[in-house]
Amino acid sequence: MKKALVLTLAGAMIFSTPVMAKETGAPEAVYLEDSSYIGITAATVRAIDENKTIQEHSNNAVTDHWDMENGAVQALAIGKGAVIDGEEAPALTFELLKPELKRVYAAKTLAQGKGTLLAVANVHTHVAFETAKFTFYAPGVKAGDAITVYQRVTDEEWTAVPTVVTDDHVAVEITDNAHLALIKAPVAAVVVAPKAAAVEEKAAQADAKADAAAVVTVEENDAKVEVKTVEKADEETEIVDETAEDESDEEEADEETEEESDEETDAVD
Repeated sequence: MKKALVLTLAGAMIFSTPVMAKETGAPEAVYLEDSSYIGITAATVRAIDENKTIQEHSNNAVTDHWDMENGAVQALAIGKGAVIDGEEAPALTFELLKPELKRVYAAKTLAQGKGTLLAVANVHTHVAFETAKFTFYAPGVKAGDAITVYQRVTDEEWTAVPTVVTDDHVAVEITDNAHLALIKAPVAAVVVAPKAAAVEEKAAQADAKADAAAVVTVEENDAKVEVKTVEKADEETEIVDETAEDESDEEEADEETEEESDEETDAVD
């Protein structure tokens, strides 16, 4: 029987591309590629039972799942090490399983208005705990990414859990074995102060200077010329030329002298 199973699996790996690993109930996006079979029947069977490719099974990872575009899912993996109720547990590993299809639907509903759904993960360990901390390996994630992890309570209720994002890693603290949804908030628009603000400030300063009264006295042709700037910038500048006033006075004096001379001439005649 075992030999027949081995031959069946080997034949499937060689002649089918890809091979549906398992399809019961709702369809699941799980395939075993030709390259997945590594000659270890037991490992291949376990991968099929977990709805994973052999690479996902071997690395305790999930790189794809149903109802999300191929390549759009954030790849996740979990290594050894966790903190259980405040105590270090370096040998403990959380199992990372494929999410159930209905949980993916619920997570997509949750993400509406919150951001982009990156992945849905089903985490599980056999150790009882009240709080457990562990770290996802999430290649491509950057420190500062606005990623929040939500733990499923019911399909209608998810609660945000403590989340720390660093380069290629997302650390979480959960309170139960559960489905987790990773949602990335949209990038906030960066508001840059317009240059017009600085221009307006300079214009306001110029207006303030123009509003202040100023008197400038300069020397021109040995005569003082007084220039007065009025207080309102929109009024014309008034210029008082003392030289011009002096010339006007001299012309009036000359005219008076000429009139007196004419009068004397008339008297003599």
